[in-house]
Amino acid sequence: MFPFLQQPVCLKPLHVLQCHSKQDSSEDFSTQLWACAFQPLPDSTGAGGGSRLVATCGGDSLCVIDCETGMVMKKYKVPGEEFFSLSWSTVLMSRGGGASAQHCSIVAAGGKRGLVKLIHPRNNVAYGEFRASRKALSVLRFNHHQGNFLFSEPWLLLFDRFKNWRCELCVVDSQPIQSQILCNIVSNLLF
Repeated sequence: MFPFLQQPVCLKPLHVLQCHSKQDSSEDFSTQLWACAFQPLPDSTGAGGGSRLVATCGGDSLCVIDCETGMVMKKYKVPGEEFFSLSWSTVLMSRGGGASAQHCSIVAAGGKRGLVKLIHPRNNVAYGEFRASRKALSVLRFNHHQGNFLFSEPWLLLFDRFKNWRCELCVVDSQPIQSQILCNIVSNLLF
């Protein structure tokens, strides 16, 4: 029925990394890795594939790793945090002043503090942070077709396409959806 299943498969690891260990110790086997996600292709919404970069989170750090070379390209540490979830999105961004918008990958990460960190890996900057919950965040997901929609229990976050980096929070519960302006951060922080 499935001819490809009749062939034995031999998989060999290309790279073994331990980039989330405490104090970068090779002896630390207690720090848990909670989530990983491949970067969406820069000219798409990520629904149809990915790139050679993967983001991983666990302990107090989020890493961006090149799968082909096995190199940790970026590492973001937040002392006292424990990251449980992350999600990539590809959004159109412009430097302003009539410049044409280009596709740009961003990462949202959250954990035990209930804060969402917004990270622009290409420019090596964490450019935004907001409290999404008083409890730990176990789920963060950008919508693959609408890159400015971020879901985090119990919120649906709607970004205004990062023009002024305005974010509206919609509480998802039995009550009617309520929204409020959460933050205004100038988009030039992203570049």
